[in-house]
Amino acid sequence: MHEKNKINILMVDDHPESLVALEAVLSRSNYNLVKANSGEEALRALLRMEFALILLDVRMPDLNGFEIARLIRQREKNRHIPIIFVTGYSKDTESITEGYLSGAVDYLMKPVDPDILRAKASFFIDLFIKNESVKQAGQHYAQLVETARVIVWRADAKSLEFSYVSREAENILGYAVSEWTSNADFLKDHMHPEDRERIVSAFFKTAEERAPSELEYRMVAADGRIVWFHNMLRVPEEDLEGSELIGIMLEITERKEAEEAIRRANEDLEQRVQERTIELQKMLTEKEMLLKEIHHRVKNNLQIISSLLSLQKNYVKNQDGWHVLNESQNRVFTMALIHEKLYKTNDLSEIDFSAYIVDLGATLFESYGIGPDRVKLSVQSAEALNIDTAIPCGLIVNELVTNALKCAFPDGRSGEITVSLTRNNGQFSMIVRDNGVGIPNDFDLRKTNSLGMRLVYTLTSQLRGTMDLERSPGTVLHIVFPESKGAPTHASAIA
Repeated sequence: MHEKNKINILMVDDHPESLVALEAVLSRSNYNLVKANSGEEALRALLRMEFALILLDVRMPDLNGFEIARLIRQREKNRHIPIIFVTGYSKDTESITEGYLSGAVDYLMKPVDPDILRAKASFFIDLFIKNESVKQAGQHYAQLVETARVIVWRADAKSLEFSYVSREAENILGYAVSEWTSNADFLKDHMHPEDRERIVSAFFKTAEERAPSELEYRMVAADGRIVWFHNMLRVPEEDLEGSELIGIMLEITERKEAEEAIRRANEDLEQRVQERTIELQKMLTEKEMLLKEIHHRVKNNLQIISSLLSLQKNYVKNQDGWHVLNESQNRVFTMALIHEKLYKTNDLSEIDFSAYIVDLGATLFESYGIGPDRVKLSVQSAEALNIDTAIPCGLIVNELVTNALKCAFPDGRSGEITVSLTRNNGQFSMIVRDNGVGIPNDFDLRKTNSLGMRLVYTLTSQLRGTMDLERSPGTVLHIVFPESKGAPTHASAIA
């Protein structure tokens, strides 16, 4: 910011370190901080420059702060500059009172809270800026009346007959000033018919209540044009009886036309947005219906494969072959169940893991002829998965529960299988646990010939996860894998 556009603040203190501290607190790009080490130096600065605020110490050589403040107030030009005493001298009532009597607006004790000092300085700076704006407005008022599209007027409060109208009235509406002042009903006659009753009543109300008002209305020009005005009117302060009204009529036709154009544009935009929203909603509905149909057809195709495997089992006499087909059928069902749940849900982006595993477990228990009174399945999860994560997780659970049902509870032994899925810091933790007989100590997941366990190992790698096997008591397989992008945060229901 150019130096001449900055706001000047005078800081007076005979201790340089105090001036440095004040400078550090008040330093801003739009402030020009002027430092003075004595009262004499401060008074010289006031002769050269105009200040918005003065920060003044009390105890100083030669002239103390109270004396400096009184000298400042004696000069007309400086009389209204706010002075804040910032001192460590004394905080007794007598000193504070003397500070205010000498013309200060505030009295702060060192050490000063920086936030308080900044807030107080900001208040007086804002006040200074507003005062400067008022001064500039006053300097340009005469020019504004002559050059702007403004009509200054004076009228009788009871009849609304104009006694004075500025010359710009003729340029704006096309009627001679004499027509305004000679026709007692000029305002009523040339007011837009839709605005006439409302505005005339507002004029009378302003006179009756002696309260300033601002009105916007239309008048009809000599050439038939509609001209908009913003009228600021009031009763003159010296008119104790309220017999007159004075006002300023500012032509705002261009602004009103621009507002109308914006309004129409907004209405058109809103209409287009509404139409596009309906169109997108329709497309989204159609897309969801299509996706549901795809999931339905995939599920049907997988069920056909499952049925073919079921038929094939009837023709297999070898027990091992029958079990292979049965396990393949369960794997197909695991994937079909995913698509069935997506087909039935309202949210195609997520699958309730708990409800999915409960349904899957029921089918597996039925397949192996094991009832819940013998082996209990417990599912603990409040998570939801997207289809890319749900399918491999479902297949893993299918293999591990199948193994538990086949091997963990021999000779009619009872027990429990627990499946849990939790999420923490972008990582899923899935645990499948049983309290069965456990697995041999020499069992190695990476070297096993079991198709099911090799499938578990492959699917864990697909999830970019790691496995940890605990052998006792029972069997616990702990799989940790990262959350995939787009995965939902929680299930809509917990089974």
